[in-house]
Amino acid sequence: MHKHNNLKKWLCGAAIVGGSCLYLSQHSEFFTKTQEKDDSAQTITVPDRPEDAKKLIGYSMTDAFKYGVINSISDYVEQAPYKVDTTNFAGDFQNQVIEFGYYAEINGRKTVVLTHINPDTLSIPEASPFVKKMICKFAEFHNSQNERATILAHEFAHQATDPDKKIGSDIQLSQKTDRSIFEYNMTAEEFELICNHDEMRGRINGLLYKREQYKKYGKSSVFNGDYSFYGRALRSGKIDPFSTDPQEIANEQLFCVKSIREQYEREHIEHYEKYTIDRLGAEHVAFDPRKPDEYHKALDQVYTFIWDGQLVNMNFYSNGQLPELRLTDNEYDVAKAKDISDSSKCMPKNPKNIMSAALLLSKKDQSR
Repeated sequence: MHKHNNLKKWLCGAAIVGGSCLYLSQHSEFFTKTQEKDDSAQTITVPDRPEDAKKLIGYSMTDAFKYGVINSISDYVEQAPYKVDTTNFAGDFQNQVIEFGYYAEINGRKTVVLTHINPDTLSIPEASPFVKKMICKFAEFHNSQNERATILAHEFAHQATDPDKKIGSDIQLSQKTDRSIFEYNMTAEEFELICNHDEMRGRINGLLYKREQYKKYGKSSVFNGDYSFYGRALRSGKIDPFSTDPQEIANEQLFCVKSIREQYEREHIEHYEKYTIDRLGAEHVAFDPRKPDEYHKALDQVYTFIWDGQLVNMNFYSNGQLPELRLTDNEYDVAKAKDISDSSKCMPKNPKNIMSAALLLSKKDQSR
């Protein structure tokens, strides 16, 4: 949670803390190697029970697309269920923190929640007309259809990488996603990296939702706030979302992932430090050196997106096109300590295996 002490700073940089996602108020408008096509993802066997495909709405955006229930991110955003919470906002610029949206377990069910902001000017009769107007405009902007849909696209991206197995237990589809990215065999450091990559995934999915809207309506103004970089690149001719040239498409995909990553490292990663460390302590299962490391499989799941009518793998990390994200110092220290502790508890009894396990962990540390 990141707080600021005055109006200008609050509007330009307050952290929004929410479940598995932090959505920053910087979204507010008040500011003074080419990837090969993965055909396996497109080949789906006939469902055991065709009616189960419809249940994927509200379970996983990626699976709903694979089984032909939706054709785009926009389709899912328009159809998938979510809950709405209301937060009164009375201009407490020093202390109030708003959750615009989040994905968390509520009453035993993993749920996407969207926040409706109620401009509470009645409780501050002494406030100036200017401040009251700013409060109302702030609420109007964040309650707008475009912002709400973008937040939903962000949160539904988290749902696809961490689906609710209780909801999905009655969906009889042979290729349905059955693992959360947080269940893969990974070191503590890799687990923290996945937490951060998953947050960048949400931001990328929000961008791709806006990209779909631009291609449908032709208004570049849709790329506002944290996504204004795409609008600038679009207007300068650096990217062309209508291009059919494979190299230009690959370049645009790399541009999207790289730009979000640079922005995240520059402006957001520190706000997620507590969330990442807390989730590590609550959910990470000690890395088993006797089994394959599955970090890159998790990355593939994180960076699978719906793009112009197909599923694409935009994992530019495993192939070396982008360098690995760098954790904060606190994240790294906590992860390193947990890896050392875990390795001492689960080292195999065979001396040769002990040596190989220790060497593996040493190499992972040197890769930082």
